[in-house]
Amino acid sequence: SGWRPVPLANLHLTLGFFGDQPPAPLAALAHRLRVVPPLACRAHGHRVLPFPSTDAPLLALELRATPELLALHAAVGAASARSGLPQDPRPFRPHVTLARGRGAAVDAIIDLELALTEVCIYRSIHDPEGTSRYLAQDCIALAGKGIGACIR
Repeated sequence: SGWRPVPLANLHLTLGFFGDQPPAPLAALAHRLRVVPPLACRAHGHRVLPFPSTDAPLLALELRATPELLALHAAVGAASARSGLPQDPRPFRPHVTLARGRGAAVDAIIDLELALTEVCIYRSIHDPEGTSRYLAQDCIALAGKGIGACIR
């Protein structure tokens, strides 16, 4: 009660947040990721809780920071730095936002495996009312076969 689910098509894991950027460095990032795609990997969910703190308006599936997931994050970070994009100064806290709002207290253990098989680069679209929506500008398949269903 009080939580509004994120539409299934909008579920994602953020590997890097760059803020508003011109098209050129985002295109350079897409090119770098296509030339040398990082390896696909599995992510492991272990807990559902308000994120990033107990009073936050987001309910998220927290992911374990496994060596494979950290390697994917590092590969995308290195490619973005070489493309001239700013580095996010916040520590990487892998999670998938499941709902927004202010609902009943939730803190649940869950064991869930997700297959990460592509990286999508999104851009912000601002409307006159001051809200933003995000549009996938480019999606790049990660290297490796047989991982299974995609999560973005």
